[in-house]
Amino acid sequence: MGEATKFEIACADLDDDTRGVIEELAETYKENAVFEALQGEPSSLDTGEMLSKMFVENTGVDCMDSGGDEGRHWQRNQKKSVADEPETFLGAEVYGPDDDKSIDIQPVLSAYHFCAERLAYDAVMDAQFQAWRDMPDNRRVADLILMENWVNKRFDGEATGLYGEGEPMMVNTYNHDSLLDQVLQYIYFEVHGTAYVLLQVHGGADVRGGYTTPRVFTADDERILFDRDASITCCNDTCNSSWRTDDTYHWYEDGCSGASYTNLEKYPFEEVKETPAIDEDEGPGKIYIVDGTMHCPLCGEELFLSP
Repeated sequence: MGEATKFEIACADLDDDTRGVIEELAETYKENAVFEALQGEPSSLDTGEMLSKMFVENTGVDCMDSGGDEGRHWQRNQKKSVADEPETFLGAEVYGPDDDKSIDIQPVLSAYHFCAERLAYDAVMDAQFQAWRDMPDNRRVADLILMENWVNKRFDGEATGLYGEGEPMMVNTYNHDSLLDQVLQYIYFEVHGTAYVLLQVHGGADVRGGYTTPRVFTADDERILFDRDASITCCNDTCNSSWRTDDTYHWYEDGCSGASYTNLEKYPFEEVKETPAIDEDEGPGKIYIVDGTMHCPLCGEELFLSP
């Protein structure tokens, strides 16, 4: 039997309950000391540079992930500048038999721009996380588990969910209808009024794998959670009609519903080669689709998408 430690000698005459409390406090102290020591070297990259790095990060290949030779997001992104890509895309397609056609409104938000407009890279906090992630005991632990453990341990249970209430929120945008062109996986949490996002970008093919190294960002507000929200607006300043969605498929006129409002998807539609002449007083009364672009049912001008 080994020699008793100073801690064991100090606690020898204490009852079990008191000893248990002291042991728990000692363990918390050790964990806090570890986090204080793990400062890491902060990256010099700014928010846009870090996000660009994440969107081209090699997240691996697998013969079973349906990505083919070069079909994974990270491979496609390496052939372009995601920062220079359009922030939004709005298309439309008519499908179905002649006597029962339907319109498929196709709104897309760039995941890169969505993040760049809502997040700020926290190089110091990220350096702490990366140093902790690189500890020998953590190197073989899945990132998703590490992310949850770090948030809970680093902030000693003080991390909350939205508006300082509840638990930190684990989000994978694949699990709900989303307008983003790539899947994001992150933990949103707040600590003493500051909102953080521990973010991964899905760069692979199969959504069950192929996620980037997690990175720590701060957020000014909760807009990172609203990847189902967007507006379709007429480019004609005189008309200025708009429709808003918060579920990706119902488009409410001026963000409202009711008998005096008409959802965009409820309008008649017609696929044409060019927009016909329109009576300025009456308007077209239908959505014209020209080469995949949508035109306003009230004035006939082109519609565009905004977050």
